[in-house]
Amino acid sequence: MEILYYYQQEKYEKTKNLKNECKLKLSSDDNFINYIAEYDIEYMRFGRINFVKYEHALSYNIKNGDFSVIYRIINKKENTYNLYKTHTNIKKNNFELLLDLTHSGFYSGQKRYNFWGVKYKKACIDILKLIAKELDYTFKEQEKDHVINPLYDMLLEHHLTTKKIKWHNNVYNDICQIYPKKKWLKLNDNKFLPAALDSMGIKSRLLIGALSNVDKKVNMRSLKFLCGLFGNNYVDYFHEINWLPLVCDPMIKTKKYVCEDESEKRAILKSLQTYSEVDNVLNDGPLTLISQIYSLKDFLNQKGLSLKVKSKSFNDLVALKDLWESHKKHFRLGYKVMHTLPEQMILDVQAPIQIGDKIYQPKFILTEDEYRIEGMIMKNCMGKQFGVGGLYIHMSLSIGKKRINLQYRRGSLNQSKGKANTNTPKEFKEAIEILNQRMINYKEISPKRTSYAFINN
Repeated sequence: MEILYYYQQEKYEKTKNLKNECKLKLSSDDNFINYIAEYDIEYMRFGRINFVKYEHALSYNIKNGDFSVIYRIINKKENTYNLYKTHTNIKKNNFELLLDLTHSGFYSGQKRYNFWGVKYKKACIDILKLIAKELDYTFKEQEKDHVINPLYDMLLEHHLTTKKIKWHNNVYNDICQIYPKKKWLKLNDNKFLPAALDSMGIKSRLLIGALSNVDKKVNMRSLKFLCGLFGNNYVDYFHEINWLPLVCDPMIKTKKYVCEDESEKRAILKSLQTYSEVDNVLNDGPLTLISQIYSLKDFLNQKGLSLKVKSKSFNDLVALKDLWESHKKHFRLGYKVMHTLPEQMILDVQAPIQIGDKIYQPKFILTEDEYRIEGMIMKNCMGKQFGVGGLYIHMSLSIGKKRINLQYRRGSLNQSKGKANTNTPKEFKEAIEILNQRMINYKEISPKRTSYAFINN
């Protein structure tokens, strides 16, 4: 095998007194191109220098487009701290690992971009051009002509061309998640997207048309999960929602769940139609939330509860998850918990406050369910504050449909907020002052945690 290119460089980080070294090697013969990158990195942890070696290797078959990628991490025995465990990963025709090689084992060199400097960049360009020559590939000079990066795009396009696979615009991302087997490609005239969807059991004209020219990175697992929720006639429901943004969010767990009946399908549909109302406060994504709800449903059904998903909005779905999580917790504990206060204090403080012809109603928030409901009504994080209910006393103060939340510590007002954590309306000022006077009389009182409502399994 002939060595086409070899590059070696040392890079010192003077401020940290650390040495880094890289070696790039490209070789070929009539059938294969081999690329090897080695990076010896020093890093400081707990005042001592540690050493790690990263190895990236690519063996690409020029004739048939098959390739193997090797990724190794090697720690030295004298290390006092290891960033990552020593391991080796070897895979064939795996584009996710190939993408990582082009990023970490080529352009960035296991460090931040531009770390190695101008000479390293020139070496990468030289290697890229040599690979393009070996593959008889027309090299694209303009950065805007590349989808992911020049090396990855070139190898992917050569691979698919050699395999005679017809690809779509977003194949650069999709192939990292799914690569259909030959039987699916054969059934679909060697077209990548229909074959991939067919192998997942969700092939339809709707999805093929929508995903052929999409400019977003679709998560195939999320797509399969959403299709599975609505069953074989998922297309009917997809026409009623903006489904594409939903399947761009990755999911950690993708166990298949199917709506129990038509009423559950309509409940999920209505929830997803109003997702934009709460997407700014939801961290996990709508499909992850739905997956969690059905996981909770399975658990509670096994405990003898007969449950169905009922919802008219995404807010309802969020509240349902909180409620079922509370049920699950109670089953595991065998009881519910609440914070208690002296009865006389509750009677005194919760007495209505009359100012002119207006009557304000104070109320303590004591049980887990009350915290959850308050958070849902007020669109804030009150549902998660039960854990600190032994340190702070939480209350609501309402007049008609208007409502605020208050937090007290040792008889003094800590904070007050309106709906969705907005500033407290001025009309509550006098009522709050009266409530403050009531609470100061009980500054020595702290809530006590108590068990109640024992569950007999």
